[in-house]
Amino acid sequence: MFRLLHTADWHIGKSLAGYDRTGEWEVFFKRLIDAIEVESPDLMIVAGDVFDSATPSNAAANMYYNLIETLHTKFPKLKIVITSGNHDSQSYLNAPKEILHYFNVEVVGGVARNDDGIDFEKMIFDFDDAIVCAVPYLRRGDVMSMGGENPSVSEFYRRMLDAAVKVRGGRNIPIIGVGHLTTIGATYSKGVETTVVATRDDAVGGLENIDPQDFPDDYSYIALGHIHRRQRAGDRENIWYSGSPIPMSFSEKEYHNSLTIVDFDGCQLSEIHTVELSHVVKLRRVPDRLSDLETVAAALQQLPDDEEMFIEVALKPEFRSPEVKARIINELLKNKKAKFCGFQLVGISGASVIGDDAPMSVEQLQAMDPMTVIADIYRARMNTPLTDRHAQMLRSIIDEITV
Repeated sequence: MFRLLHTADWHIGKSLAGYDRTGEWEVFFKRLIDAIEVESPDLMIVAGDVFDSATPSNAAANMYYNLIETLHTKFPKLKIVITSGNHDSQSYLNAPKEILHYFNVEVVGGVARNDDGIDFEKMIFDFDDAIVCAVPYLRRGDVMSMGGENPSVSEFYRRMLDAAVKVRGGRNIPIIGVGHLTTIGATYSKGVETTVVATRDDAVGGLENIDPQDFPDDYSYIALGHIHRRQRAGDRENIWYSGSPIPMSFSEKEYHNSLTIVDFDGCQLSEIHTVELSHVVKLRRVPDRLSDLETVAAALQQLPDDEEMFIEVALKPEFRSPEVKARIINELLKNKKAKFCGFQLVGISGASVIGDDAPMSVEQLQAMDPMTVIADIYRARMNTPLTDRHAQMLRSIIDEITV
């Protein structure tokens, strides 16, 4: 039996409304180490977005390298494969790859190339009892540089598989693919209490999303990252998003975060189970629904004084002002460990600024949260959603100037 631990979307260094979350990462890394001790995987795959920024802070980098050192010391036989996501810098991840190789860590920060185009062999790792096709986050240039009549993401994975099959030869061992992308039908939450289902029209890195059925059948398992909600890709039993280890925003506060454990019998997938990761610091909306100032104040005063949590305040837009925000922080939450992270994003009955048949009145538009307006216009013009990083930057600015 061969066992894989699949995880992704760590986003080390990500803050929430400016609050440092180092403590949450430290707890996650401890739980990861405990899970490895209990589950005894042969291989761990991190499928992209190791860091939240292309230029991680020294503190974020230290956490990453300290974890690698600890894992190698405690589990010297554990093999690790790390690929880049859209938040990662290819060159930053790749820089220490030669050194990390001696810690049993293989890093693929970007698509490997040679004089003929894509060097698929350099992204294939033969671990004797399993082969990993470590595909990083793909950009349009990566796919187009394959050449051929119809370059596509699915064709990229097909050529990678062909190369891996040659490496495997006659051995009865699994071929495991890696990816950081969006599949058609994948679901994820938006800030305005909306669950989005990815379609062909959505784009990642200028690429259309891939239909799960377009992945070649002969991969024993494909470990995906990019969508933070753990889920299967379509009806493919062997293609999964592991999800992120902690909620990255309030739209993810109901996610069940976990690590995915995959067992193989020869080249066949035999079982999948999860190791649950409870939230270290809860993300709460207070109160449960949009309310007036009096109701909000009463709900905030009822919060326990000694429980650490991040809170999103569900105050109706007409009651919001810089003075109210100051009162929430300096008076209502003064002696509590709860951290104010902003007001709940709101729309008009779930409506979007862009794409609705009926035009909005000035009053309706004024009642909408500015973030909703910006996000919808950006998606309509750029054919891609705002990144979490840009959304958080805009939210911080809006909270400062919204009247």
